[in-house]
Order: sequence, then structure tokens, then C-alpha cells
Amino acid sequence: MPMGTSDIEVGIVNSFIGREIKENMPPIIELQRNYGAQNTLADASRPFVCIGHQDGISQWAVITTTQRAERLLIDVSWRTWQDGNDHHRPNVNWLTASQYINGAVFQGPDEIWARLARDNNTSGHFKIINEEGIRRIREHLCPQLAETNPIF
Repeated sequence: MPMGTSDIEVGIVNSFIGREIKENMPPIIELQRNYGAQNTLADASRPFVCIGHQDGISQWAVITTTQRAERLLIDVSWRTWQDGNDHHRPNVNWLTASQYINGAVFQGPDEIWARLARDNNTSGHFKIINEEGIRRIREHLCPQLAETNPIF
């Protein structure tokens, strides 16, 4: 069963296909960034983390495996699943690959994000970034998002 609107919460990670996000702009918008070009949103599926959620609107930050100086490394200690690590293989990319916040943040209605979500996990079993990770991601992105009124 795919992600529903009731599954959307700060810290949840899900994958979206860039082409499908572009096809839903607007009402999805890319928020202002202070570094890097506007995201080209490759057609491939890539993970995003929900960094803000309020009144049926959520903000999602793109996760990438490509390192750059301005990107924040998502520490492995921040990554888990809603049901804990015990039910998942310890060698999956989520826990082993270096992953970074690339700086692109998108905002839109929860119902669209739920419809576009591509991870096959069921409710309660989604990948998440814990509170410490979300705090550090927000600190990292806040200068870039200052003019767009982040919803956190």
C-alpha cells in the first residue's frame, strides 16, 4: 500500500520521480535556494525527506549520493525506519551508502506527495531521519530557506 496523506510527517523519507514533480508544478513549487542552479529533476526516482509539515502542506528536501562541499552528509546514526532497523537488511543503501542533502527543497499539498510517492513500504515501515538529523538538516538549510518562510 503506498504512502497516504496520514503517513506524511517530518522525518519520513520517500522516493519521487522528478518528471512527475515537474508535471505537478504548480501547485508544487521549488523554494528559493542561495547556492546551486535550480534542480533539473532527473526523471529517475530519488529519495526526499519531509522537513516541514503544516496544514496539509509539506516541504521535502532532496537526498543525493553525490558529495559536494555545500551538501550536508546525512549521518548514518540519523537514518532508520519507523519500525526500527531490526526488520531490515543491514546492507541496504539506506544504511551503508553516503547520502547528502543536496539543497533543493520542494513544497506542495500532501495529497499530491502521497499520490507521487514511489516507495513500496507500508504505513509504519517507512524510512525516516531521526529528530537529531532533522534538526541538523534544518540548521543547514535555514539560510537557504530564510526568504521562503519554512514551515518548521
